[in-house]
Amino acid sequence: MDTKKTNLLSVYWDDTLKNQEVLENARIPVENIHSPMLLIAGEGDQLWPSSQYVKIMEANLQNTKWSKSNRYLYYENAGHFLSFPYSLVNLPANVFMNIGGKMTMTFGGSKRGNAEAAKDSWKQILTFLDENNIDEI
Repeated sequence: MDTKKTNLLSVYWDDTLKNQEVLENARIPVENIHSPMLLIAGEGDQLWPSSQYVKIMEANLQNTKWSKSNRYLYYENAGHFLSFPYSLVNLPANVFMNIGGKMTMTFGGSKRGNAEAAKDSWKQILTFLDENNIDEI
């Protein structure tokens, strides 16, 4: 029995990433945001290529007023649902979810990778808020 999971969404995203005109027209102009930003991505995200998009945003933010304050976190073994601990409790903790019939949705990463990313990112979020004098969340 073949237990390998196929990510059909990657075909869609790979094709989308090749079309620079579509990317440019659909993107959020993050360089117009007048605030320091913390962007977090799971490199194992199977719903969409979050780390690739964060890298695009990182490139677009290089020459902004806030470029030295921005932070970018990439977690190699984390998937789509890495989140800071104690929040968003209804998000699936599992990497795979049966969504009916013989169809399984994969969110990517590993349970351990997602947990480690959640733990580390929470510390990073608090540090980022403190460094940028953001008192309320």
